[in-house]
Amino acid sequence: MDRSLREALATTSGRTRIGVINTLGVRRSVDAVAALRPLALGSQPQEASAALFALAKIANPAAVDVLSQAQTQANGEAKAAAAEAWLQAANRMAAGGNAAGAVPIYRKLYASSAPATVRAAALHGLGLAGGAQAVPTLMEALHGSDGRLQLVAAGALIPGSSTQLMAEMPS
Repeated sequence: MDRSLREALATTSGRTRIGVINTLGVRRSVDAVAALRPLALGSQPQEASAALFALAKIANPAAVDVLSQAQTQANGEAKAAAAEAWLQAANRMAAGGNAAGAVPIYRKLYASSAPATVRAAALHGLGLAGGAQAVPTLMEALHGSDGRLQLVAAGALIPGSSTQLMAEMPS
């Protein structure tokens, strides 16, 4: 069935094509990554968004590479969609036991100019998946001026580093 869906990408358009893209994502069709790549990096906003989120559901190394590329190439709304999709892929990876693959994505998204909600979610993901190596970044956010990031950092520090968090409370 996945082969038929991949072939349908070339013969459909509009809402039907978006439905095919979404179905490939729901099915987590690894073989669809090559076919979704040009759509994710393309100039049709609705198709690009659908392809980005389908790739986030697939979340294999090839799909993550496309999402990374989209994050650096996209502009405006497409850049925000690429950041959100890359975050979803990292979350899927972490939930699947691949924290080592998710942590670098969380770090890059947190350090990027992604929307504030994506940066906060990336910091949260880093806190959950990063273990002790996330503590310096969480402490930096705790000392920063962004109240949202401070709350996320404090919440992430409580379970694993409450002693360090308590030591920072006076400052």
